[in-house]
Amino acid sequence: MRANTIARVYVETLLRRAEQEGVVESVTAGLAAFTQCLEEDERFRRFLEAPQITTRQKQAVIEEALGNQVHPLVIQFLRLVINRHREPLLPDIATTWGTILDERANQQTATITSATPIDRATVASLGQALEQATGKTIVIEENVRPDLLGGIVVQTGDLVMDASLKTRLGNLGRRLRSPHA
Repeated sequence: MRANTIARVYVETLLRRAEQEGVVESVTAGLAAFTQCLEEDERFRRFLEAPQITTRQKQAVIEEALGNQVHPLVIQFLRLVINRHREPLLPDIATTWGTILDERANQQTATITSATPIDRATVASLGQALEQATGKTIVIEENVRPDLLGGIVVQTGDLVMDASLKTRLGNLGRRLRSPHA
């Protein structure tokens, strides 16, 4: 099975349990806190993924680090993941959690990347166009990457629309170098 398929099975199981207990928001917050730890602390992530460290040691660190900060269901879930030696899936699990919640809310995230900040009206217009195209409520994340030189790149789901100047110049350069140009 592929990693994202396995992650989805874990997430759906956790979500069912969280819904049964009425604690979806608390679990979401707990997973977000845990994910932030993974993203910000390279040593913590490597510790969890290290096969030479025992399951008990990993579980003890999780409980000590997060025990009073996250919902007990999150701790139980992390213990299960560690028990099954699925620690490398933790980043995929966190991403999949957000994706499934978005699917259930008929939402989709769109990332708009540009060389300079985009004005609110343009962002709103892009959001409306994406909502019409997808039939979903679009949540927009904005990124600024000066290396794009100009234009924008929009990514939503598996779809990427690249209208950046960097890509256009690269394509033009390849066509000019092509012997059939």
